[in-house]
Amino acid sequence: MKISKLLFGGTLFKEAFRATKRDVFVSLCVLVFLSVLCSLLLWVAEWNHTNYSIGDALLWPFVVYIDNPAEIGIDPPITGLGKFIGSLVGIIGIAIFAVPTGLIGSGLIDAMNEQKREKELEEMRERIRKAFLRDTDKVLGDYLKRYPDDRLGKNDLFFVPQEIPVYKMQARQNMNLKDIIDCCKMFPEIRLKNVAQSKADADAHFVVEYAPLTDKACYGCFIPRDSKVTIVSTSSYAEKGTGWFAYYLAKLGGFNFLSKDLEVDYDDQDPYFNMNPEPLHDMKNLSENTEKRNKKAIEKINKKQEFRNSFISDITSCCQGQDTWVIIVKHHLKSATDSHDFHFNCSGMDGKNSTVNDVLAYEQLITDFTQTMENEKTANEEHGLTTMCDSSFYSLKNNEKQKNLAYFIRERAPQTNVFVLRPGSDVMNLNERKLVIAYKMARLISQHLDGGRGPSDDDLNDLQQLDFAFAETQDHPTSK
Repeated sequence: MKISKLLFGGTLFKEAFRATKRDVFVSLCVLVFLSVLCSLLLWVAEWNHTNYSIGDALLWPFVVYIDNPAEIGIDPPITGLGKFIGSLVGIIGIAIFAVPTGLIGSGLIDAMNEQKREKELEEMRERIRKAFLRDTDKVLGDYLKRYPDDRLGKNDLFFVPQEIPVYKMQARQNMNLKDIIDCCKMFPEIRLKNVAQSKADADAHFVVEYAPLTDKACYGCFIPRDSKVTIVSTSSYAEKGTGWFAYYLAKLGGFNFLSKDLEVDYDDQDPYFNMNPEPLHDMKNLSENTEKRNKKAIEKINKKQEFRNSFISDITSCCQGQDTWVIIVKHHLKSATDSHDFHFNCSGMDGKNSTVNDVLAYEQLITDFTQTMENEKTANEEHGLTTMCDSSFYSLKNNEKQKNLAYFIRERAPQTNVFVLRPGSDVMNLNERKLVIAYKMARLISQHLDGGRGPSDDDLNDLQQLDFAFAETQDHPTSK
């Protein structure tokens, strides 16, 4: 116990010194400069003293700090000005030890406060995780009662809330906004989003999201399930609701799942949907930063490249075989000229250069999905959702400056079928039937592209667990 306390104290002292070493160095430089200046003034004041050379004057103040100058043959100043300067040297002698000690002591206090704050945030993180208590979805539950699914069984299914408003988090967990923001900065699985539609109600529309992270993915989440279908979310960090919807689409269908939930630089994000030839930092590539020897920028670019390489490697590992599919989920915003709820796309603006080999299966999936969405009903009211399969709205980019991820994957796995599914942001966030939509979509994708295998026993057990947050995140190194 004593050894652990000593080690803990040594760690704190090391952190304190590391935090204040620059200030300590500057203060010592200033004090040494003042000592030399006093030495020169002392020599000027004592220059009539025959035994007082400039060397004695330079040496005298530093000897005063540690010993008696008379013992090594240097006489003390005898003039009035010399004695005054000697008094200043005495004050500097105190400061030359007191100032660095005070700075390190202050740093030690800051380190202790930081340690205390980290412990507080660890506790708040656990409270935030427990705020995301899984709950049943009444709309999906009622649907499954009317149309039972033998694979899902008759037990209730529990889902992690997509988001929790900040005011509810404050009331339930007795936390203020600063605590929540600090947790978001420190723990990557917790995110704060502003979903206000206008500045007038901005304060009432902050929400907290909880992201699934896995230790297999430095970029966020990777869940391999030995499926022919892989669901990919490239914008989970930036887009509200996309990652959550894609996560349950993959879970309900038993598909592989990848999600980009982490950013190396939150102010200079590296999008994966349309990728630049190489990661950028402040609009400069690696070679430009190397020429300017910008070490921090180089480190960030190298880290971004590590994330990219891992992301592509994980997708490629899922593309083994002739009948594999990658579905990229990316939201779209409805407008006056585009009121469709879903978009499918697998080609460029001219409709050519398709990223799908099995055109028959792809077209049959769209046909059945369109019919299913149009037949959606809530109670006795028609609640149809429209789909669009047209490259004129959202074409896939494939040029020197930007390459869509679909083409990027095809270059590495030509046998793989890739297409982009764009649900409307209101479908994933506002529609009360979003889990029903994800469930039906998962069933159709499984039926047409994955042999109807459905969710695994492990995923079914997880869906039937009344627990907190995502099971995957609890094992992530950044969540401990």
